[in-house]
Amino acid sequence: MTKPHFLHGTVGLLLIFLLAPWQVSAQRIEPLVNETENQRVANADGSTRYIRRPTHKIHFVMTPQTIDRSRIAQTLVWEFNERTSKNAANAYTRAHYFLHDKINAQTRQDYNHLLATIWGQAETEGVDTDFLTEITVKPLTARQTPDDLSDEDRLAQQRDLFLSGIAQKPYDYASFSLREHPEQLDAVRGFVWENSTVFRNLEEGSRCDFCDFGIPFRETNSPIALLLPEIQCMRDLARALKVKVMLEIHEKRYEDAIASIRVGLAMARHTGKQPCLVCGLVGIAIQSMMLEQMQDMMNAPDCPNLYWELSSLPYPFLQMIDSAEIEKQILPQSFPLLRKAMTDPDAMLDDEWRLMLRQMNEMIGEMAGCVNDTSLLAKLPIKSHVIASYPAARHWLVGQGKSPSEIDAMIPDKVVGLHTAYETRLILSENFRTMYLPLWEQYDSSELVQERYFRNFGVNPFEGSFFARRMAGLLLPAMQAARNVYQRMQFSIDIMRIAEALRDYAARHAGQLPETLDAIREVPVPMVNPTTGRAYEYRLIEGQGQIEATQLVPAMIVIFEMAK
Repeated sequence: MTKPHFLHGTVGLLLIFLLAPWQVSAQRIEPLVNETENQRVANADGSTRYIRRPTHKIHFVMTPQTIDRSRIAQTLVWEFNERTSKNAANAYTRAHYFLHDKINAQTRQDYNHLLATIWGQAETEGVDTDFLTEITVKPLTARQTPDDLSDEDRLAQQRDLFLSGIAQKPYDYASFSLREHPEQLDAVRGFVWENSTVFRNLEEGSRCDFCDFGIPFRETNSPIALLLPEIQCMRDLARALKVKVMLEIHEKRYEDAIASIRVGLAMARHTGKQPCLVCGLVGIAIQSMMLEQMQDMMNAPDCPNLYWELSSLPYPFLQMIDSAEIEKQILPQSFPLLRKAMTDPDAMLDDEWRLMLRQMNEMIGEMAGCVNDTSLLAKLPIKSHVIASYPAARHWLVGQGKSPSEIDAMIPDKVVGLHTAYETRLILSENFRTMYLPLWEQYDSSELVQERYFRNFGVNPFEGSFFARRMAGLLLPAMQAARNVYQRMQFSIDIMRIAEALRDYAARHAGQLPETLDAIREVPVPMVNPTTGRAYEYRLIEGQGQIEATQLVPAMIVIFEMAK
């Protein structure tokens, strides 16, 4: 049986999700031209300092619109009497089956047509056609060009490229705006009509109180290698739903669009509440797809004011602590001997201490390769790490009340292993307990944890347990990046509420924006910035409202402008 590679499972998905250029934001973010993240400014005494400046912007161009008191606003969450106590996973599974059944049927039809074409071409050129029934295709090597391929490989590559295009075709509709591509309107209408059964099942699932995909989060002994195909299915379904919302907005069926967005946001919460951080991030990505369409709707001149719809969302929309249960236990569960060393070290045999450190060292090597770590430390043999880590481990054991004679009776691997088990548990505990704090306190508290344990790692990596700090040091930056995603999620909802409050104010004041947010009296305005815990710093500059969020990654400025 092939050993699961590090990048095949939940941790690999987490790193790929955070390092890939996927935009997890409810708004379209545009880069600012000629802006650098850190700018040097002069102090009063003549010295200089660096301040963080926005490198990206979010631009709202809105039409003034009062909040219609006679309109019954929809909530973006299902009411109690609208929900059922069923498991949403059943409806979502049916929806995904129906969606891909149509895709596969279209693929088979086009594939058969393609095979007939290639078969005729192959027979004309005198090429053997047996390869057309094979599943695998030889890929291009680094030195090959299409001209270097044999006839069989060239035709097989043509087949695979065609099939991959067919499989992705329905989701291409979600990547553009119908305002910019009106020629696609009939195709989009056809896609929505053909998948009406899919959308009915999505609504049924969204009304359910809970969602359990049956993923063996607790039962698995190797969460690192745990695959999550069900979560990828939710992304596919969200893309399809986004197409439906886009069509409803284009046809000015705003109430229908709000109802569809409510379905998508329920899918986001069902996905994001799974006890795995990757699921939480996918949930935020689904939420972003829906709120991005809501922003497009807000920018439409005849759209009603959606302040109360946005205000119906729970705060925070998702909590990181709910979706990080697996990450809390990922190291102990992935290394049963490490878990045993944490809970019952006296039962550990000498060979088990050696095996535990060797397994951790192998994983460190794999993880270092994934993040392109070319340092000498990542390449040192296990014995070198044990010898170098021994003094700090011995000093720690003395502090725990062990006598020098007791320590000398232990093999070095046990001394280092005891220290490693303690520090691993301590670092993970200190890092994860910050998730119980408010959003604006989490980031700074986690930074303090990383500074405490890793500030001298580059100077003296053996100051503490090399194995514990190396493992945690490769995982915690991804956790820190995830915290920023959760902050950006709540920031996105807040600024959309502010935008609608500004639309209402402008409609009541001849299209003018307020000098300060305190001037808005008709509705409550979000005042606590989830990245700082302080009030939003709103400014009115040349008729445009501006809010800076330099603590986010990327640092952003939000511009509110009333359409002329």
